[in-house]
Amino acid sequence: MNTILFPSSYFSIKNVDEDLQAEYDAVMETGLFDVILFSYDKWFNEGKLVLNSKLYEPRIAVYRGWMMKPEKYRMFYNALNEANIRLITTPDEYERFHIFPNIYPDIAEDTARMMIYPDGAGISVEEIKGHFSKFMVKDYVKSVKGTSFPKYFDSTVIQEEFDEKMKQFYNYRGDLYTGGICIKEYLSLKRYGEKTYEYRVFYINSEIASVSRNSGQGTFAPLPPDELIEKYRRLKSPYYTIDLAELEDGSWKILEAGDGQVSGLSDGQNYNAYFRALYRCLNKKSGIMNGDDKMAENKEIRAVYNDETIRVYQAYNSIIADEAVKLGTFGSHFSMSRMTWIKPSFLWMMYRCGWAEKENQERVLAIDIKRSGFDGAVRNAVISTYREDSGITKEQWQQLVKSSDVRIQWDPEKDVHGNNLSYRSIQLGLRGQAVKDYVNGWIVKITDITDYVKELDALRKNGVDITDRLPDERVYQLG
Repeated sequence: MNTILFPSSYFSIKNVDEDLQAEYDAVMETGLFDVILFSYDKWFNEGKLVLNSKLYEPRIAVYRGWMMKPEKYRMFYNALNEANIRLITTPDEYERFHIFPNIYPDIAEDTARMMIYPDGAGISVEEIKGHFSKFMVKDYVKSVKGTSFPKYFDSTVIQEEFDEKMKQFYNYRGDLYTGGICIKEYLSLKRYGEKTYEYRVFYINSEIASVSRNSGQGTFAPLPPDELIEKYRRLKSPYYTIDLAELEDGSWKILEAGDGQVSGLSDGQNYNAYFRALYRCLNKKSGIMNGDDKMAENKEIRAVYNDETIRVYQAYNSIIADEAVKLGTFGSHFSMSRMTWIKPSFLWMMYRCGWAEKENQERVLAIDIKRSGFDGAVRNAVISTYREDSGITKEQWQQLVKSSDVRIQWDPEKDVHGNNLSYRSIQLGLRGQAVKDYVNGWIVKITDITDYVKELDALRKNGVDITDRLPDERVYQLG
């Protein structure tokens, strides 16, 4: 099981930090992660690591939470190691992205020009004005955006005025002030009414996990150029963000880069989809997470089929099953108003119905349907859960969902013990007209295979290798 580490509520280690509740809920909803909490109060105020559970076996984890100075993160990383938890981001990787001057050389070609002043160094306004007509100020980590501190300075600023404003800057940053001062050339962003077009890209394990709108712009807003997003996939960290924005001249620039663990999700971003993408990216290549949890992205339709039909499986109670076997299709006890799911994979059906032991799934039916019906359904299907890497917006996906009567879902294929295999198997959800076509037109034959299932299950439980007794499922190509 993959693990995510959240800070707890200040008031109780049993509850997640209130500001991270939505992320926590999304993680739990996916069912893909184990979650560990550490005491916010004890760590950030006392430097003591206190977890909500003791771990006896080593595990690898992803941190989602608040920024720490690099030296604090190093202590955090080492303390977790002693508690059998290894974060995917090392202290050096964290510092590379958390301290902007460190990552600046890697992105300098596509970001604002910058001058760097280490802590305590004198800052000459005249020197800066010799390089930039407008400039903004941040420390090595953050600006003080949203305060009364100037958004930028121009060529009219004088040294005394700047020095007074910098006192205000240091006051705003307080204990969070980090490293020194970055003077960045001010970039004029293109505005559409009151909105700019800013995006946050999460890169995880060299994959583009999500591209989200980060300035409240509508769904009509154009995305940054693919080549720019692609260009920064392989920087030296397993988990980081790049913030992009469109400039007044229509070009695109990098505004910021940051460590992914402490980068927030965008307002309006689909948290559930994000954490599914996190899981997918972390498990795509071995070495980042536990190899036993690796979930491959290979998608194959494997089935029993001939030139005319393909076999799918469903499990029902005895009333529905007896009627279906008698009629050769589903009868009055079958609901035509609900979505029904058909699965060509025998072992996935066994995983779903518990080898015919789950309530209302005690009878397993092998249903041979016309290939023309199945193929048409696949071609007209819409993915059951929106993914930000699907190439369409969530709103476009929602419109497709409304207009289609077929859902498609790819789930990890199973072995005889219910463990994940190295490819995904298809499920089709049918509703509306698709259900009517399935019941009244596609079904050629229904066979009750419950006794066969029970026989295989008994052998399996007794340690017998049942591989040669399974249905002969071959890779299926749409006609």
